[in-house]
Amino acid sequence: MLLKKEKLIVKIKDRLKDNKFKKSDIVQFWMYGEKIGLAFQVKDDILDVEGTREETGKSIGWEQKWFVYFLGLDTSKEYLKKLVNESFEIISVLHSEKLEFLTKYIGERRK
Repeated sequence: MLLKKEKLIVKIKDRLKDNKFKKSDIVQFWMYGEKIGLAFQVKDDILDVEGTREETGKSIGWEQKWFVYFLGLDTSKEYLKKLVNESFEIISVLHSEKLEFLTKYIGERRK
């Protein structure tokens, strides 16, 4: 995972050098990455509580469910919705269909 992140940073740096991204876009990408990464983790915790092994493809109940533990299930779901909506707002500035797809997937995923 770390190697993929490093490759992405190098690609962004190269595109900045080639003027394919504005510096303000990088801030938006950074904010998107923080929001969608957190949304993925919240959804993972929710699935660990609500999902079945057949749905998720993983053992249920073994992982720490920090968000659900500290916030409760309903509040975790609301927090997920907030993060996904904020991610969509950021994407609207970046005009990326791929990021729209990814955001929708993370919010709705069952695996």
